[in-house]
Amino acid sequence: WSITDSLVVDEAGREASASGFAAGFPVFRKGDSIPEQHFAKTLDRSAFDAANSTHVAFSGDAFGILMHGNFVQPSALVVRRDVIQQVGGFDESLRVAEDTDLALRLAARAPLTIVTSPLVRWTVGEHESLVSPDSSEESTSNALRSLERAAASRQPLSPQESRAYRSGREALSFRLAYTQLSNYSLRQARSTLLRAWRRGVRISLRSLLILLVSLSPKSMLKAAHRVKRAMQRGS
Repeated sequence: WSITDSLVVDEAGREASASGFAAGFPVFRKGDSIPEQHFAKTLDRSAFDAANSTHVAFSGDAFGILMHGNFVQPSALVVRRDVIQQVGGFDESLRVAEDTDLALRLAARAPLTIVTSPLVRWTVGEHESLVSPDSSEESTSNALRSLERAAASRQPLSPQESRAYRSGREALSFRLAYTQLSNYSLRQARSTLLRAWRRGVRISLRSLLILLVSLSPKSMLKAAHRVKRAMQRGS
């Protein structure tokens, strides 16, 4: 299977300054690497000529690197029919993060080639994304479930895959607990952290802070959010 980068445009056809990889996926917004550096950590770099241009590609087993975060845009995906039949296609029970789930199952089954040239246009409307504040908790929860399911399907994991799995599970668990805290689901935030710790996720200072804040009265948390919003409006 293969993917390409995409050219991000708005509804008026204006091009974004960042590529689809950099603009569309949180794994590239952490500030620790650009897409090509990220791919080069575990995949083989090559170049080829096509359509009067030279294109850079990265190929190999992407299972471990996808555990750090998804970077597969379904519109830029080409997959062999027999491979998609083997993995079962999209999980229709998932309303959001179904692309992450499919990418992990594909990577567990077959090698990936990433063409870094933007060969598709990705039109991003202001209100069209399912990954909104209202659905971010569901999206993160589904991504975490998909990560755990994919890891279970490919045992034993290599040392590199195990490290990537622990890192990805820690990041998603923290993001889920933080989102639940932001939605004032204090008990759910505590449950998410406790479940993660029982499953081997390390206890970090950030996760301890979320646990402590979740023990505060909901009225105090709402008041703190109002103060924060007021400060942001005034800045």
